[in-house]
Amino acid sequence: MKSLRSARFLALSLIAVLVVAFGLMCVQQACGTLAAVGVFVGFNLMFAPKVSHVFGAAATAARNTDTRPGDLVYLPVAATTTIYAGTLVARDANGRAVPASDTAGLRVVGRAEETVDNAAGAAGDLSINIRLGCFKFDNSATAAVDADDIGKMAVVEDDQTVAETSTNGVSAGRITGVDSDGVWVDTRFAFYGPKAVPTLTSTNGTMAASANDAATVAEGEKIGDDVRALHASFFG
Repeated sequence: MKSLRSARFLALSLIAVLVVAFGLMCVQQACGTLAAVGVFVGFNLMFAPKVSHVFGAAATAARNTDTRPGDLVYLPVAATTTIYAGTLVARDANGRAVPASDTAGLRVVGRAEETVDNAAGAAGDLSINIRLGCFKFDNSATAAVDADDIGKMAVVEDDQTVAETSTNGVSAGRITGVDSDGVWVDTRFAFYGPKAVPTLTSTNGTMAASANDAATVAEGEKIGDDVRALHASFFG
């Protein structure tokens, strides 16, 4: 195997030398564009990492795989939208960043790392860095989070306020602490977990107590609706 790799390397090196030589010959002939192509291809063959460049197929050699911090998400900003640094950011149904709000269908991502003013722009004209993690946001004045809520999911009231309950139950993240000046929320639970806290429509024990088939079917439909709501919350 080692001798086979050595033979392949020698063959590629020979090809590279020939291509570079061809490029230099073109320089001598004043073929500027062709020369540049020849030199560029040759040097890439000689000095590029020995990686697999076959797209859409299993790797046949080591590859240089890019990396970036796992707690940072980079999203295009929605049209006519301004997002302020330090606020709670959500992703809409089109995959664009918007200020978090109690709007059905949103999925909270995390904290805006910068202010992005796309008020006069189209969707995707600008993008924003969003940090996943545990952050302190304001507590709701009308549906306040209490100490007994620690470990539960907070929901979004607006882009800087979280609450215990709301109309659409958009998840802000897991509550990890409650201070006098705010609520600590881990947004990773909202980003990777359920995007909303669904309200179940079925009732425990109702099907068993059903008086007839119609009542059983009706409760079965509610259970189906609940399952679909949970699925959409996790995977939507």
